[in-house]
Amino acid sequence: TQTQRLIMPTIREKLWLSSDIGSHPSTLKERFPTYNFDHLDPVWWYQDESRNDPLEDWQRHPEEPNSEFVSRLEAFRQSLRDRPESKIAIVAHWGVLWTL
Repeated sequence: TQTQRLIMPTIREKLWLSSDIGSHPSTLKERFPTYNFDHLDPVWWYQDESRNDPLEDWQRHPEEPNSEFVSRLEAFRQSLRDRPESKIAIVAHWGVLWTL
């Protein structure tokens, strides 16, 4: 049986720096052709243009609020509970795994 590989944007790292921004799904598909990225939105990382607080000089994008990050990971945790598999491996950024 082939192992099923899922790309789940709910387990992406917390956007804090500009370097935390992901790549467009078409770019990911070129780099990793054995994975399916069709379900990802073109911008699948955190974005909030409505924030009024000014960005620091080193920031190009607003930081993802910790409450949203934790809420997103809780939704991921619930999705794991709903899965039928008895064994699941998770590959993610260290901050995601530490927060989980």
